[in-house]
Amino acid sequence: MSELDDNIYSEIRHLSADGDKFFDKNEFLQALKLYDEALKLVPLPKTEWDASKWLYTAIGDVYFAQQEFDRSKHAFYDALNCPHAHSNPFINLRLGQSLFELEETAKSEEYLMRAYMLEGNKIFKGENKKYINFLKEKYDL
Repeated sequence: MSELDDNIYSEIRHLSADGDKFFDKNEFLQALKLYDEALKLVPLPKTEWDASKWLYTAIGDVYFAQQEFDRSKHAFYDALNCPHAHSNPFINLRLGQSLFELEETAKSEEYLMRAYMLEGNKIFKGENKKYINFLKEKYDL
């Protein structure tokens, strides 16, 4: 995998950081606009670039916060197709949570358990207890 052009990478980071600021203020539409703008700068195929992983993750997190779980699920599946994403506990957590909310329990269990295996109880700190309780119903955690 080659490196992104420094100027493009810098612009992606800038747009992403600005998107994060809007996300932190719950201004989700503004955040989403900036993340999408940054993602447009990533060359094709997008899934070959590490930057796409964190942009798809940010987009998925916006949709999750808006309770648009189907859109969140698709963004996190896109993130999983990027380099080294399967070992990212947050991506697995949010994908599992989105699937849980969509009542896709078998797949939800798989991704929530991956998140747990990667980071333990710590990944569930600050999250709704229903997700860890779902796993505890099935496993001795």
